[in-house]
Amino acid sequence: MDASKSIWSSQANGCGGTLDCGTCTLPQTCGGGGTPNVCGAPGVCGNGIVEYPEWCDGESFCASNCTIVRYACCQFATGSGGCSKDVPAFTLFANQYGVCGTYGGTFEMGLTAPAGSACTDPPSNVSGLMEGACVEPPPLAAPINLCCQSRLGPVCGDVSTASNSAITQFIWSCAYSNYPDIPIVRGTCGGDGLCVFAP
Repeated sequence: MDASKSIWSSQANGCGGTLDCGTCTLPQTCGGGGTPNVCGAPGVCGNGIVEYPEWCDGESFCASNCTIVRYACCQFATGSGGCSKDVPAFTLFANQYGVCGTYGGTFEMGLTAPAGSACTDPPSNVSGLMEGACVEPPPLAAPINLCCQSRLGPVCGDVSTASNSAITQFIWSCAYSNYPDIPIVRGTCGGDGLCVFAP
């Protein structure tokens, strides 16, 4: 078997078991196309079609890596009342502290720095701050459905919302409880405890 063209492919199924496809030809992987126990290629980010494992593809709320844009903000108390800065929406508390708490700020998941002017009295060890406390990001034009598939079995939870803050919080909760995976699916939670893909 040419290792550059074929692989024995199995992977976790997200429900405590393993998918087993036998031999898959690269770039296909077991379940890569979204169908369990079937070899398939993962979606192509940027083609405008939401394909597994993408969360989105080209929509206004979609990041360039075909995941949903998430928000986080670091807030600092200052003499003028407060300043803030956008930071990555890290899952782990250690990373949140490293990007914000280390410098004396408070990490705020699901919020963003306000638009406007630069902070007039920033802490000496932080740059790029905006004047004012963290605020809610603008909502989406229409609600989207998201489902979190638990890795502990056929258990899922879902949300339908246009709130970017609620979307960020939902994705963080799913990522944290299933770390290191982020088993987000665009869709809803089915009666069998499995996410139903419905972009």
